[in-house]
Amino acid sequence: MNLKTRVLLMGGLLGALVGVLAAYIYFNNTPVTVDEAGQESMEPPSAGQSVRVGLGVLTVLKMLTGE
Repeated sequence: MNLKTRVLLMGGLLGALVGVLAAYIYFNNTPVTVDEAGQESMEPPSAGQSVRVGLGVLTVLKMLTGE
């Protein structure tokens, strides 16, 4: 396996782990409501929260690339 393949695989695994951690944190900090039929639902993130998360991810990527 060449270096590029190993780097891409490690990046993909790391990205998946970060995504699972983010979902876990979001799930634990957002109230779950149950309707009369027993369906669980959560409030979606606001546009402002989504923009902040996106900018945070871009900031981390910029730091990783050193630019």
